Amino acid sequence: MSLPFVTVTQLASESFFWAFTNDRLLAIQQAYRSATCNYFVSEHNKRLTDFMLGGTLSNAEVIYNPCKIAQSVPAITQPPSGVYQVALVGRLDCWHKGYDLFLQVIGRPEWKKRPVLFNIYGTGPHSLLMEQQITHLGIQNVRLHGHQADVAAIWAANQLLVMPSRMEGQALALIEAMACARTAVVTDVGGATELIEDNDNGFVAAAATTSSIAEALERAWAGRADWHQLGQKAAATLAAKYPADAVEYFNASVANYFKTAEPA
Repeated sequence: MSLPFVTVTQLASESFFWAFTNDRLLAIQQAYRSATCNYFVSEHNKRLTDFMLGGTLSNAEVIYNPCKIAQSVPAITQPPSGVYQVALVGRLDCWHKGYDLFLQVIGRPEWKKRPVLFNIYGTGPHSLLMEQQITHLGIQNVRLHGHQADVAAIWAANQLLVMPSRMEGQALALIEAMACARTAVVTDVGGATELIEDNDNGFVAAAATTSSIAEALERAWAGRADWHQLGQKAAATLAAKYPADAVEYFNASVANYFKTAEPA
């Protein structure tokens, strides 16, 4: 149709290499080259997509997922009633979010006897499967809350975010948690380590495996007295790296590209 366009990619993963087969590669490369700009929500996703396209992507830029928290969230310096509250926020999709890996870790004896409650917020295709896995593993300290639209309410009740994902772009759940001055345990996928530095403002599992997630969770638990301080660092990191208005940043970038592309 000869219309100018941009692309916005929210997720790139090594799992998608199957899409770039000989019969499709040239057409997909041409589609990306024809865009006025190709936007990605993390540097990792931009770099990975460029590599998967054979190193041919020159018209690309990183933008930012918009984060809107309607109200301030109080700090939690001590766990209410002596029980630590940990949140997992996102679509209940084990293949993407790695919840099956997480459940296997907290199904171990040491986690069953610790004063911690894991609150899982979201809906998705694996809700029934996760219920069955929780029962099978005999886990008593997990609650499935379903969708929660009030992000501030989530972080008013929880001290730590856990994201055991197998793949990510730049997760909005992580951005929201950091905006609410909450620290996080993340897997080293997508743009997670562009925001979380291990043992500085959070904890990083080297890979999306049960052993790596278990190791990172153990370090987080050992340092639970510092969660408040790490959360403050996380908020400062987000403020330093993210624009005040991510939507306006995107709009200005698109407008600039199209202005530049206009014929003299």
